Amino acid sequence: MSNDGGASYGPYEPTSFGLQPPQQPGVPGQSGPSAAAHPDNPYAQPQPQPQPQSQPQPTQVVPNQSPEPEPGAGRLVANRYRLLAKLGHGGMGTVWRAKDETVDREVAVKEPRVPDHLPERERANAFERMRREARAAARLDHPAVVNVHDVAVEDGQPWIVMELVQGRSLGAALQEGTLGAREAARIGLDVLNALDAAHQAGILHRDVKPDNVMLGRHDRVVLTD
Repeated sequence: MSNDGGASYGPYEPTSFGLQPPQQPGVPGQSGPSAAAHPDNPYAQPQPQPQPQSQPQPTQVVPNQSPEPEPGAGRLVANRYRLLAKLGHGGMGTVWRAKDETVDREVAVKEPRVPDHLPERERANAFERMRREARAAARLDHPAVVNVHDVAVEDGQPWIVMELVQGRSLGAALQEGTLGAREAARIGLDVLNALDAAHQAGILHRDVKPDNVMLGRHDRVVLTD
């Protein structure tokens, strides 16, 4: 005896209420691949239409762009010194890393600067004073004084050629923190000895500051500029 009033139905026949039995996979008339064969079946799900695949866009390759060279880099001074890059600049001029093409070594070349508003005669006097001081400095023989190799004159302007000290300035070291008392005393004593040697040769530095003190290799302290 069943609770459907005595009617007997197959497992996949519709009931008297118009309901459908649960769909089973693989049975004709249901959704899935077989449902497309029965368009009158209200339970058949529409088959998704394949979407066209978008074509991948070609990747645009940007060529490597080298940085622009600094103004003045590559210039040949006095047919000998090739300017490579700026090492620093200040009120007294610009210091370049350069290559001495005659002896094939790197040097530091200082391009002095005087105010543009000076009359031509005063500019010439300032350049002449720089030449005299550079030649006097070239006669100094002290480990804490930078070696001056040459004074090249071009267009009436002296270019002071010095040894290239490998290291960093005292100013750069102080930006990272304070020095210990022993290290500060050692550096100060070397600078004092360099100034004493310069004064004995009749040379006045005029611009003693941490940026003009180089801390080179093997604990060498060098007074520059």
